[in-house]
Amino acid sequence: ELDFGEMDFQNPPPRGLLRFMVSLGGNRRLLCYVTHLKSNWGSPEKNEAKRRNAMRILRKDMEQFVAEQTDTDWEILIAGDMNGDPGNERFRNDRTLNPFSDYVDLWHGRAISERTTIPTRHGNSDFVFPPAAFDRMLVSPDLTQIPWKMSPLVSYQQGVDTEDNSAEPGDSRRHVSDHYPVYGDILRSEQPTS
Repeated sequence: ELDFGEMDFQNPPPRGLLRFMVSLGGNRRLLCYVTHLKSNWGSPEKNEAKRRNAMRILRKDMEQFVAEQTDTDWEILIAGDMNGDPGNERFRNDRTLNPFSDYVDLWHGRAISERTTIPTRHGNSDFVFPPAAFDRMLVSPDLTQIPWKMSPLVSYQQGVDTEDNSAEPGDSRRHVSDHYPVYGDILRSEQPTS
């Protein structure tokens, strides 16, 4: 676990990230990061700056971690609630994901109807967003090439109470989260030997 900043005990603690790795046999590893970036409450400029800084911290951690493991071949996956969607007009100029501009965004090029992960909310205008894909997966380019096979990401567009945006998890039989769950299959096959 890595925090994104100091805790001052006057404000909520900053969100951080989790890092884990999966052994693929031999000297191959899949390095995974899971994160939840700053929400859109408050100043858009400050929120974006906090999210971009978090992604810079993640990038630095990843680069240092990989550099220390010189005998390992790495593929890298980053997943989580990024609280922004570069394909959405509201976030078109948001630079949150810039530290990973060399990575593949698995939602890129997909229609909003397929990739919506936070629905339009009804009621209090503070909760209303246009449909957006806040929940994202970014992968190193190697993960999109043989021997890897990535299934298209799926946003399972059920499981939130969009009629009552004040519903807490567990308060409604329809409410699980304020975001839709996202999944994708990542398969790795051994390359044939010649």
